[in-house]
Amino acid sequence: MLDVDSRGIKTRDVTYQASAVSAYVQDIVQAGDWTITPGLRAEYYTQTRQRRALITDLGPHESHNGLLLPSISVLYTGLPNTQIFANIARGYTPAPARTAEDFPLKPETGINSQLGLRSTAVAGFSVESAIFFNRITNTVVQLPFLENGINVVLNSADSRSYRVDLGLQFDTDRYQHSALNLFVQLAWNYTRAEFTENFAGSPIKGKRVPEIPEHSGSITIGVQSQSGWQLSASLSRFGQFYTDPLNTEALVLADEDREPVGPGAALEIREPAVLGSVASHSLLSARASYQFTNHDLQVWLQGRNLADKKYITDLENGIRPGARRTLVAGVKLGF
Repeated sequence: MLDVDSRGIKTRDVTYQASAVSAYVQDIVQAGDWTITPGLRAEYYTQTRQRRALITDLGPHESHNGLLLPSISVLYTGLPNTQIFANIARGYTPAPARTAEDFPLKPETGINSQLGLRSTAVAGFSVESAIFFNRITNTVVQLPFLENGINVVLNSADSRSYRVDLGLQFDTDRYQHSALNLFVQLAWNYTRAEFTENFAGSPIKGKRVPEIPEHSGSITIGVQSQSGWQLSASLSRFGQFYTDPLNTEALVLADEDREPVGPGAALEIREPAVLGSVASHSLLSARASYQFTNHDLQVWLQGRNLADKKYITDLENGIRPGARRTLVAGVKLGF
């Protein structure tokens, strides 16, 4: 009989280890209103998997990765109350070692670039905006199901993405001397991330990279007082996204071979496998706080999903519902 104290004979043991060394050097060059910052980062990391089955030691399997990651950024401050910035760099993301896919996976590498500005040139407004373009090699993707209790992570096709970020805030206290400041905050993101080639016989060229919504953003309206209290309400929008590289649209129950299962069909699988896209949804939240003026003390109350909306957050290892209406209170104390 198996229990906590008697777990039977260990038939398999898998041990993972990782080590990493990193070095970074940069220089700052000033030329009038221009600031130029070149940099170089060196990364070297090792991932090791040791597998033992019954009495057989299969020996360690090591993966060694060395990367040079150059970058250069530029900042221009020659305009009134405005900064213009740009950056281009080689980046990387190491692939997880513990995955049901083959070990080792290749690190995801790419060229990342951005161009943007920050400005308070118009009275009452502060704005920060940037556009991004990234080219990714060996895109790391986690599929929405398990195999033998382990997440399935794989290197898929190369991809590219275009992104626009916008942040805007308007405050009335720049126009009038009042104890109250009315403010509006807007945040918006647009991302188009898609594969640039097919992968392992799968026609995914032109399809969207999983887990990345095209649109997301929020608008917040609030009021704050010089006496220390603040009230605000936010409407947040989370865009639709796919959960698999083939961009399956409708929710589908799948078997261990990732094939759809119809009504009445036998399903022999230990982990749930649901394919499909996650629908867009909007959530309403609010926050109230009071800052004690003579003490570094703040009390606050926050309400999330005030409309108590039912929604899906992801399909990772089955359908994951979002949190219901939630109230959270807290105290922030500095000392």
